[in-house]
Amino acid sequence: MYCYSPTEKQALPPESLVGGKAYNLALMQASHFNVPSWFVITATAFEASVGSTLAGVPAEEIPSAIDQLTVPEDVLQAITDTVEALGLRNHLLAVRSSAIGEDGADHSFAGQLESFLYVRYEELVPTIKAVWQSAFSQRALFYRNTNGLGEKPVKVAVIVQEMVEADVSGVAFGIDPVSGNREVKAWFQACWKPTHLPY
Repeated sequence: MYCYSPTEKQALPPESLVGGKAYNLALMQASHFNVPSWFVITATAFEASVGSTLAGVPAEEIPSAIDQLTVPEDVLQAITDTVEALGLRNHLLAVRSSAIGEDGADHSFAGQLESFLYVRYEELVPTIKAVWQSAFSQRALFYRNTNGLGEKPVKVAVIVQEMVEADVSGVAFGIDPVSGNREVKAWFQACWKPTHLPY
């Protein structure tokens, strides 16, 4: 499966296919939260597109190799079909990382991979590749090595979601993000408008 989009009758997707962030979006939607229209380009699509590119390539050269690769036609068709089915072609999009293991109980990967806001449909494929590339940045590789994940294969799913022109945006933590204190019930950080503006 190259793309997953949630439906009312569909079971939750395996986290190993869609990554932690997309799994949590699916869980929110299944719990009847109001989630803007979205789908995820799965780890299977990443492997089909990038897998052979990684063989024998030094880590520091992988981003450049991904930039030059051609995404397979069947993966491109799955993305196009899903965009059309969800009516997203004429919408601005948020394109967000959902690496396998990201937003997990052991490792958050907070801020390690890239997300992009206000993406037009015509920019979608290069932006997806940019998210894939970000998993191999010096910052992300340092994080993986520091946390003992250096030997584990990198698999990156990518969320594509309808962009919301928010009045307020932010993040909620279940623990103190600085001290790690789990006695904190909730910690919110917010700002006016989206956290990344295109101007």
